[in-house]
Amino acid sequence: MTVPLIIRVVASLFLSSSIAYRGYRKRSLSRYGCVCAFFTGLLTTLSGYRNSAILLSFFFSSSTLTKYGAKHKKNLEDEYKEGGQRDSYQVLSNSATATLLCLVYLYFYGMEEISLDFQQDFFGSALLCAILGHYACCNGDTWASELGILSKSDPILITTGKRVKKGTNGGISMEGTAASVAGGLFIGLIFYLSSLMTSSRSPLLVLLLGTLSGLMGSLIDSVLGATLQYSGWSEEKKKVVNQPEAGAHRITGKEVLSNNSVNFVSAALTALFTIPLGALLL
Repeated sequence: MTVPLIIRVVASLFLSSSIAYRGYRKRSLSRYGCVCAFFTGLLTTLSGYRNSAILLSFFFSSSTLTKYGAKHKKNLEDEYKEGGQRDSYQVLSNSATATLLCLVYLYFYGMEEISLDFQQDFFGSALLCAILGHYACCNGDTWASELGILSKSDPILITTGKRVKKGTNGGISMEGTAASVAGGLFIGLIFYLSSLMTSSRSPLLVLLLGTLSGLMGSLIDSVLGATLQYSGWSEEKKKVVNQPEAGAHRITGKEVLSNNSVNFVSAALTALFTIPLGALLL
C-alpha cells in the first residue's frame, strides 16, 4: 500500500525533529549539530525507508557506543566531550555526502522504493549502494574508534606496524578492526531487513557489501589519519593530542587534515568505491 505524500512528509518532519531534539536534550548533539541533524534526517527519511533505517541505526548505535567506557576514554582522549556531544562539523562530516546522494535520489525517483538491481536500474542501484557504503563506513569507523580504544593492548600504526599510544590517529587493533566489520555488517543487515518491509528488492549479498564497506572505510580512515593528520604525545597531559603544542612531540602524520576532514574524505571515498563493488557482488 502506497503511503500518501502528505503523510510521508509530516512523518518525516516529526521523526527528524524528534530525533534531533532528543539528541540535543541527551547532549549527543550541540545546538548547531541538532539543526544539521534535522535537515539530514528530513532529506534522508523522505528518500526512502531503507535510507532512513540505516541513518537511524548509525545514529543510535554510535551515540550509545560513544558513551560506553566514558570514564576510561576521558583519560585517553584530549578532545573528549561529555556525552560524546557532536557539533555541526562532526554531523556534516558523517552525513554530508550521503545527504547529497539522498537529494539526488529524491530528484530522480521521488519517494519511490526502487529495487537494488544493477541490471534493471544501474543509476538508482549505484545511488543506493553509495548511501549504504557511506553509512557502513561511518558506522564501522565509529564502532572501531569507540571500542578499539578500550583494548587492553596498545594499537599498531597501520603504515608501519609499530606500537603506538592509544588515541593515535591511524592506530589499529584486532578489537577495533573486528568492530568495524561488525559495524558495516550491522548497516548491511538493517538495509536488507528494511527492504523486506517494502515492495523493493535487495539481494542477501548486501550484508557482505555492508561488511566490506565498513572494513574498507575504517582502513581508509586509518591510512589518512596516519599520514595526513597530526598525532603527538603531550608529556604534560599524558595524552595523545591532535594539534601541535608546547611540550608535545610528533608521533605520526602531517598537519593537513582535521579529524572531521578525515571522516568526510573516507566516507566519500567509501561511497564511491562501494558502487563498483556493489555492481560486482550484486
